[in-house]
Amino acid sequence: IEPNSGGHHAIYLRWLVLEAIERGYHPYIATFENSLNHPIFAKMKEELKSKLFFIAIPNIRLNNVHRLWKTRYLIQREFRYYRLFRAVYQRVKKIFEPDYVFLPYLDYCSHLIGIFGSPFQGRPWSGILMRQQFHLNNMGIIGPRSLQFPIKKNLFFLLMHNRSLKMLFTIDKTLLKYIGMT
Repeated sequence: IEPNSGGHHAIYLRWLVLEAIERGYHPYIATFENSLNHPIFAKMKEELKSKLFFIAIPNIRLNNVHRLWKTRYLIQREFRYYRLFRAVYQRVKKIFEPDYVFLPYLDYCSHLIGIFGSPFQGRPWSGILMRQQFHLNNMGIIGPRSLQFPIKKNLFFLLMHNRSLKMLFTIDKTLLKYIGMT
């Protein structure tokens, strides 16, 4: 599930899809209808015709919440993505039973999955985390400081203990090292 095609999302998703197909998987991409017009998605549709399938999600705005209080904004945004992922999964289940769910950008709602569990009804799933920062200062990296970091650390470890989470990926080598030390 990758609703957005902006920035690096479409490029990374293409690489993931090509690797999945190379390994013999039959991927379906659930994305917003307007993302289907992105040049990279169009290229994937053309070059991978019968090996890749798209599920269009009706376009909705997920980032249009009031930004007066940053923490409240982030919580509301995570709730919107969490509900979106749950709704997409329920919609897909009416069409077919997926073997596995993959979130190329788990940061959309990683904290809420830590609290409420998987939105995929126990289906095995994985995802990529890219923006964790709670560990940086402990690893000797000068970075932002936040009173929320202890909470985010606890939510991260709750996420790690999700029973249907089969693998958690990250692009952050220091996070992997930090987990090995704890």
